[in-house]
Amino acid sequence: MFAGGPLASARRPGRLAVLTSGTDVDNEVRCAAAVRHAFGNAYGTPAQAALRFALANSALSTRVIGIASLANLDEALAAVAQGPLPDAAIGRLEALWASDFR
Repeated sequence: MFAGGPLASARRPGRLAVLTSGTDVDNEVRCAAAVRHAFGNAYGTPAQAALRFALANSALSTRVIGIASLANLDEALAAVAQGPLPDAAIGRLEALWASDFR
């Protein structure tokens, strides 16, 4: 999420392993760009917004947070301190999902 993923930076990640079937790096970069465009920094950085979503989502049993530096850890801790995403943000994410992030 923080350490080089598509939400961490608008630049295409150099080393990204996609672990989900039915997608690829180009698609993940496209979806992340749609989230960045829709949210900007209204809910923290895009990576913070993703972490806030994941932490508040009871349907997820495990969250893997990629952290490569103390700055990544600080950013993740700041996201936790912000609390879960508001319902309006969840609605925007659901709309993006429904439109295949277009």
